[in-house]
Amino acid sequence: MSHTYVESRTGPLELYDNRRDPFQLENLANHPNRAGIQSRLAGELKRWLARTGDRFEPRQAYWKSYSLDIGEYGEVRYTSREVSPMAK
Repeated sequence: MSHTYVESRTGPLELYDNRRDPFQLENLANHPNRAGIQSRLAGELKRWLARTGDRFEPRQAYWKSYSLDIGEYGEVRYTSREVSPMAK
């Protein structure tokens, strides 16, 4: 993949050229000379969300839908569970 495109509910857009900037140090979002690639990737994201039925909700909605145990810092708490004897 030559570019990384990120949209979030709380932060700015992000667009990186992974070939020229593999460490993603220069955010190219909203640069006039990158408008075409940004528009194409935004469209791909929109189509993917529509196809998968993802409403792009706040993260808390996903936590709730998967019944995740979330810590005070927003981390997923993992619990230890006994391994099924059928796995042997």
